[in-house]
Amino acid sequence: MRADLHFHTTYSDGTASPEAMISMVRKRGLDAFSITDHDTTGNINEYERLAKKHDLVYVSGMEVTAEKGHILVYCSPGNAEILKEFKPFNPVQYYIEKACASNAVIAPAHPFDYFRHGMGNSVCDYSWTAFETFNGSTVFPFSNRRAQKVAKTLNIPEIAGSDAHTRYYVGLTYTEAEASTAEELLDTIRRGETSVHGAHLNVFQFSRRILISKIFK
Repeated sequence: MRADLHFHTTYSDGTASPEAMISMVRKRGLDAFSITDHDTTGNINEYERLAKKHDLVYVSGMEVTAEKGHILVYCSPGNAEILKEFKPFNPVQYYIEKACASNAVIAPAHPFDYFRHGMGNSVCDYSWTAFETFNGSTVFPFSNRRAQKVAKTLNIPEIAGSDAHTRYYVGLTYTEAEASTAEELLDTIRRGETSVHGAHLNVFQFSRRILISKIFK
């Protein structure tokens, strides 16, 4: 299974609808996705319907704004209501404990991208389920390389996502695992049986993304 586990829609700061983003996931040849809008679960029923329409596996997710940095939280669709309990602007440890209590997968988003709310070295102070070690919207590859090095040193499972805010970039970065359902994918992440793949945005592409975001804001 190949899954883009990090992208945004018009429910937060994305420029494309869930339909447009999810249909692009299918066009890219991926098998699964998680919409991780900022501090909102969006419309879970809509995502499940679109996943079935496009023959994809849907993993419930959200990117929550912590007191310091951004955090990705995932759970199986049947347990998606727990995501609403992850309110923004709390201490990082608060989210770690809540994820542990609810069996959610929790990972720092683009942890070493200092231009986009990366947590930096403080990520090492917490017990994560996984690390986002390949973020497709990170302009500077050293940010991802640093995340990969830390994850390997601490023996933390790795995940990847495009962090796309437009449909042009969704699905270009993904997590690969032996799984066929959302719960199986989450279990493979917990066990560290994943690999990360994709490409970074170059400066031109990043500038284009910012321009598109401003036009459709």
